[in-house]
Amino acid sequence: MLRGRSADNRQFEVIVKVRRSGDWQGSTNDGDPAKALPHVFWIFVDLRVGVDAPRYFIAPDAWVRADIQTDHAAYLSSHGGRRAEKDSSTHHAIEPWRVAEWADRWDLLNL
Repeated sequence: MLRGRSADNRQFEVIVKVRRSGDWQGSTNDGDPAKALPHVFWIFVDLRVGVDAPRYFIAPDAWVRADIQTDHAAYLSSHGGRRAEKDSSTHHAIEPWRVAEWADRWDLLNL
């Protein structure tokens, strides 16, 4: 986790996820909105080969955690309440379309 200060001197923290191909990799353990903190943001960095410049998606911690929870619950529901292959896995793919609305939202950090 990285820490910084906003233009008005408020502290913030960022969780950075980078992808060079496929989806961003997360954990089902992050799908708990009750653990969300208002000063924490996730930055999804898209460094895919063939893309002219990196793309950034900046989302609030509460939104990301709720999204992971909702998506994982839908996944389990579609597989009879279990993971398709390994129940103990905590892997969670975060597809690009899920964070598209947060493109270039640097304003959230008030830099």
